[in-house]
Amino acid sequence: NSVLSAAWFHKDISSWPLDPDTQIDFDYFGDGRLWDVRQKFNGGGAKTQGIELQASTIFTMLPAPFDGLGGAVNYTWMDSKDVGLYDQLTGAELPFPGQSENSYNITVFYETDKWSARVAYNYRDNFLQSAADRSGNPMYVDDAGYLDAKFNYTVNDNLKFYIDGKNLTGEVRSAHSGPGRMSSYEWSGREYAIGLTYRM
Repeated sequence: NSVLSAAWFHKDISSWPLDPDTQIDFDYFGDGRLWDVRQKFNGGGAKTQGIELQASTIFTMLPAPFDGLGGAVNYTWMDSKDVGLYDQLTGAELPFPGQSENSYNITVFYETDKWSARVAYNYRDNFLQSAADRSGNPMYVDDAGYLDAKFNYTVNDNLKFYIDGKNLTGEVRSAHSGPGRMSSYEWSGREYAIGLTYRM
């Protein structure tokens, strides 16, 4: 009923695609005609490493009705080097795009034969989205945490109802390219769904 684990990982990435970049007035075919070309490029490689910690349990040792309680938590730390990306303005080395240094998930649930409820919180640090925006500054997505919940009710072996809620705290996704330089601010709001599944 319980798991406790730790893992270390290392990845040697030989090549990976960079975000699309636009070259203005580029003689793409070598015939004197100038084009604005937007295309992806291959990065030269990177090395990443990290640690994963996980713990989960179901409290079946407790008396009813608490024997349906359970929980899980996991944490990941990641680092990168030799990425080959640099800040065009300062020359500082940049991290691997899309990689947060710290991230974790916390889940609490309760299950019976007829129904179940689950609440989950997911968090990650800020991460590099693009090595350079229009002004040449690297663009980062800010750290954020999201709270989701789901309730299931089983009528029989074939029919199940559910209620699902996502981003219950109304978290936003914001990106910036330095102090006071907001690049985007996206708020999709809370999302709710009610439905059923039927299996023949």
